[in-house]
Amino acid sequence: MLHRRSTCLAALLGSTAMVTSAAPASVINVPADAPTITIAINIANSGDEIVVAPGTYFEALNLNGKTLAIHSTDGPETTIVDGFGQFKPVIRIITGEGPSTLISGFTIRNGVATAAAPGDRGGGIYCNLTSPTIENCILMGNQAIVGGGFYANGGTPTLVGCQFIDNSATSSVGDGGAAYLNATTANFTDCSFLENSAARIGGAVRLASSSGIYTRCEFVGNQAGTNGGATDFNGTTSLSYFGCRFTGNSAGALGGAVVSATGSVPAPAFSNCIFDGNMATTTGGAVHIANGAKAELNNCTLAGNTSGGSGGAIFSTGSGAATVRNCIVWGNTPTGIVGTNTTIFTCHQGAIAGTGNIVSDPLFADAEGGDLHLTTGSPCIDAGNTTLLSASLGTDFDGAPRAVNVVEVPMGVAAYGYFIDMGAYEFPAAPVPPSCPGDLNNDGVVNGADLGLLLGAWGLCPP
Repeated sequence: MLHRRSTCLAALLGSTAMVTSAAPASVINVPADAPTITIAINIANSGDEIVVAPGTYFEALNLNGKTLAIHSTDGPETTIVDGFGQFKPVIRIITGEGPSTLISGFTIRNGVATAAAPGDRGGGIYCNLTSPTIENCILMGNQAIVGGGFYANGGTPTLVGCQFIDNSATSSVGDGGAAYLNATTANFTDCSFLENSAARIGGAVRLASSSGIYTRCEFVGNQAGTNGGATDFNGTTSLSYFGCRFTGNSAGALGGAVVSATGSVPAPAFSNCIFDGNMATTTGGAVHIANGAKAELNNCTLAGNTSGGSGGAIFSTGSGAATVRNCIVWGNTPTGIVGTNTTIFTCHQGAIAGTGNIVSDPLFADAEGGDLHLTTGSPCIDAGNTTLLSASLGTDFDGAPRAVNVVEVPMGVAAYGYFIDMGAYEFPAAPVPPSCPGDLNNDGVVNGADLGLLLGAWGLCPP
């Protein structure tokens, strides 16, 4: 039902148009009040809410500068905006929309932006000088020359809980398979970048003169034809990754997961991040740092990465340099860290200069299976330098508290009497919550038997 202070009826004119004006509305339901999302946008006023029922909507949307909250009732798995046959971005947000503009709960797929510029960018969503909020969306199977799934020029978009799957940047200059950010400050939280590809640079994300924060994001199986299997950035002004995982990404030349190109000040920082199973054909199996570029890695774990040349984990060239602190670099091929870098309080396979470094096996739980938690007896436990820990790193990759003292005679450096571990995980590992907490006897059923156990233990706990 279309809810208004004074109800008015809108009549369809033929099969494609409604009356051209509508009284201010608070909620427009699709298809109950408007047969398509496009018509709902056209009759809406800024501040309105558009609620979309499950279905597949073959449309290309333009928000036309309106501040709208557009969301589905049942989530992205059942509510799809499909750009098939449109040959343009599925959603355009290009007329000054701000952070109160919300897109939530849709699969956005089959957008194609391969025309002449600016029609060559953002197959899924194209933003120009705008700052929308995108939540709980799946951008899948979109393509463009730059920014296959998402493109932003300027603005401060926010993306939360989104998945970028099988998007591509095509042609010989294709950059940013999932996303391309130009002069943009974009924050991504709890997002997944899965199996995206770029013909040239940035299999998942390419950043040019941009900044932002990536929190608890995963980059898995992305591919770049040349550099930056997961991401490539240059000229960034403030770029941070917290608790992110880069797994199984590949590059045809440099940086299986990450390339830090020139001119980023301050240095992009990776904290509590995991790099495993990434591959570069030339150098920098996980991370490649170009001449004049910088990067910081704090409490990160780099394992099982490979390069065809040098620096299975990290490679820096010329005046490029990484600062590596409280990390674990183990099991990378053919070498770990190569170049003029600063490495301290790090577990590195093979001797490397720097204070507090160790060369002993970190004793991962199951490196081949991707479980890089530390196990009992690991030399990395309490071997980090707590004074290097920033306030934002009070928890580890799992969200468990840092600085859990375990070893009687720690090798690390304490702060206020507390020691931290090397790598992305703190030992002991955070307990896994039970999948069925009421099943006290673990028989797969919550029933009277469990209640009997609870009642039998009722009362004061023993001293």
